[in-house]
Amino acid sequence: MRATLLFSFLCGNVRDSIAKVHYGFQSGAIPNSKTADVNDANHPTNDDSFASGLYYDSRNSLVYVTGGTYSRFWDRIGSSSGGSNVREMINVVNSDCFLAVLKVPKNEQNQNDGNVDKEMKVVYARRFGTESTPEACSAVMYTPSVSDTARAITLGNTEEGGLLTSLRMKGSRKASTYGFMMDFDIELTKKNGKVVDVSGKIDGGRLMYDFPVQYPIAVTTDPRSTSGKDMFVVLLSSPIHSQNNGQQTPGVHPDPTQNDDITGYGKDFRVVIEMSQPKSQATLDYEKEIGEFEEGGVRETIVGGWKRAFSPSGSAETSGSDTPPSLQVSDLIYVPRIVNSARNDVLVLVGTTNGHGPEFGGPETKGNSENYGFITKINPTDGDTDASIGESVATTRVGAANSENSIKGICFQRGLDNVEYIYVVGFTNGLLDNTYMQRNQLSIAKDNKVSKHAFVTKLNLRTLKQVWSRQIGSQNGEDVIGHGCDISPDGSTVYLAGTVKNGGSIRFIEVDELDENSQSSGGDDIFVASYSTAGPANFIRQFGTAEDDTFAKGKSIVCDEYGNAIVLGNTRGSMMRLRGDHDKNIHKNRPNDIFVMSIGKTKGKIPSIAEKFPERYKDKVSINVYSDSDDDNKSLYTVEKVAIIISSVLMFFTIVYAACNIQWVASEGSKWNSNDRVMDYLDEFNDNDVELHVRHSATGGVHGIYDFEAKTSAKPPTEVSVGFNETAQRPSSRMSSEDSAKVLEDALYIVDSNKTKLAPGRKSDDDMSESLSSNISWKDREQYRLDGAASISSATVQASNIKKHESQNGSNALREGDDVVLPDVNENDDEDETWDKEII
Repeated sequence: MRATLLFSFLCGNVRDSIAKVHYGFQSGAIPNSKTADVNDANHPTNDDSFASGLYYDSRNSLVYVTGGTYSRFWDRIGSSSGGSNVREMINVVNSDCFLAVLKVPKNEQNQNDGNVDKEMKVVYARRFGTESTPEACSAVMYTPSVSDTARAITLGNTEEGGLLTSLRMKGSRKASTYGFMMDFDIELTKKNGKVVDVSGKIDGGRLMYDFPVQYPIAVTTDPRSTSGKDMFVVLLSSPIHSQNNGQQTPGVHPDPTQNDDITGYGKDFRVVIEMSQPKSQATLDYEKEIGEFEEGGVRETIVGGWKRAFSPSGSAETSGSDTPPSLQVSDLIYVPRIVNSARNDVLVLVGTTNGHGPEFGGPETKGNSENYGFITKINPTDGDTDASIGESVATTRVGAANSENSIKGICFQRGLDNVEYIYVVGFTNGLLDNTYMQRNQLSIAKDNKVSKHAFVTKLNLRTLKQVWSRQIGSQNGEDVIGHGCDISPDGSTVYLAGTVKNGGSIRFIEVDELDENSQSSGGDDIFVASYSTAGPANFIRQFGTAEDDTFAKGKSIVCDEYGNAIVLGNTRGSMMRLRGDHDKNIHKNRPNDIFVMSIGKTKGKIPSIAEKFPERYKDKVSINVYSDSDDDNKSLYTVEKVAIIISSVLMFFTIVYAACNIQWVASEGSKWNSNDRVMDYLDEFNDNDVELHVRHSATGGVHGIYDFEAKTSAKPPTEVSVGFNETAQRPSSRMSSEDSAKVLEDALYIVDSNKTKLAPGRKSDDDMSESLSSNISWKDREQYRLDGAASISSATVQASNIKKHESQNGSNALREGDDVVLPDVNENDDEDETWDKEII
């Protein structure tokens, strides 16, 4: 019982010592770079990086991040040069793409940690692009495999002379903006089943140039597939060349990821969805042999399949106008579904428009020319709109009437074969939440207009009917924009994440949502809200720095296997690292970094913000420096330490026990026990006038009895002690302990046997002629066995030897009526002390 309680105590303490860790990463831990032309006052000198999307590999605890960058930071991770090369200190004039792989720390707290904040390690990073042409990436997709090699696909855009444009067919039309799929071969190096290093190389890709302008937005595949044979890409494309529509602020790099309201070129946009497949290895080998489809060191490894383009129709109010309907595309996801016991998967497209059509929410609604969100289901086999049969609906609108609405993201519970519900997020300046919010609780801006509220809406996938909606506003009318969502693996929690604009603070409607720490840190802030999939709020967390901190505008929130959230964003402050120029002032021209951080599922715990807790970051090595060593080899966690201590204690006692046994066995040959000393005494006893008898002892074993003849005048021998003496040495001539015990057992048995044979009624003297040994029953003899341990520990020696008794006439024959050699002594009778003496 005590052992059980001890074990429970130890296990309880071990369990309590393991806390969920909180982790983060921030790029750009190098000084500001020099510009290529320091005399150009309008040229930005910052090493800006902008995040666009992430993907979480739960099997290997790796986060894949992509975006656009003007920094060589991604080249220098793990570099031993330390930036001594002058060229390395010159920032990138035109933006490039980057791909980074970060390792998530173990979900255990190191006992030596001062707090539970841990740093994510960059195990792989690559900047790719051309120096003379701007490129940017908008999305990343990771396709796992059963081996330690996998494929990562990044989507991006470039211009003539940029990435993969050498794959354009000769004689084909040039584009103003190309789309591309970059194909990475990823190889994982593992130790004890855990990733310790990641290497990658560009295997090739695919160039997309069907329209003069195309911006790839999202890529998806069947989440149940490990091969990723079919990939689906959605693009925002334009058939019209036009000038750059983007407005660049002098001295500030624009965000090149293009996942918001601004597109660089084109107008009259339309949605393009196309299916792509990796080329077979046989095809690649053949093309390599003949030298086709490979230019400038890259090759086409992905080939296109079916393709579908559609655009919204304008409203009656705008018919005849030169202004086409507005259109934004936010995301495309592959959703597993079962209809009538058969697989019937769908692609779900979401975006925003003020037009209408069979792919954009259905027919026009009178009196509503405002933007609204649309949801459309697409057949993945051919790209057609999903059939509307019975209660099944192919497309719908989401938004409050007579208000501005936008859908920015979509999510569903992964790991299911038949998904029933989907969730969309975005913003509205109307009232979508009719359950938890009243119209008078909407946030009002200074111009007395309703500000933008972030929202999340749950819908039935089959009918596209809204189940519930939740929305979040600010206290003083600042805009709150929802950008991303995800569902915990157990389906219990849905996260809504986005940006609180211009120094606003979240306005809490439910008392349970209240968080004293969730208030503006200055500039734009990040927020993450957690809701039960049934609707009620779990928590809402707002955080940031004094600078602008914004949520990345692509797929930028995911759940890990424990249901905690991982978010991706941009910051100009000290979020997950302490900048060298750190202070509490606002600097709009600071370099823009990307950051990744965890959000706890239960209470929304986050890592310590460097700006608010600088002391926790001062002594830390830069969190973005790559290390070849595995975190698991650097420290031992509490469970391992307790296990080692317990094992060491058990081993110690085992060794002591074994040593004692070895010593006891060795001493058996040199030390003698009580039986040995009795036998020695009896062997040396030689008195013709005294007989020595044995009898059972009431306390166990035997008593030795001196028997004197009445006619003699012999005096009793002096009382002797033949007890056990542990330190006494065994004489070399003495028999073994086992033999001594056997002799005494025989003596006891003979006594009782003779008593039985000489009992009244036995008249045959021939009984004594029988061999005593022939009458031995081993079953009967068990009662005479002397236990070694008992005889050694006994205080009284219980043994004797038997001397043959001769009758007075010298005859060996025993006759009825004669005195017997071994008299039957009644233990209850009082015996004369003159005649009897026990061996003590």
